[in-house]
Amino acid sequence: MAKKALAAVIQEVYIQGVSTRSVDDLVKATGM
Repeated sequence: MAKKALAAVIQEVYIQGVSTRSVDDLVKATGM
């Protein structure tokens, strides 16, 4: 459940045009 919610957040952030580096940092911060 949490992973699905997290994936949705990442997807939304990515769609809004945040740099890939920021997305990578977010993923690392969540430990995925």
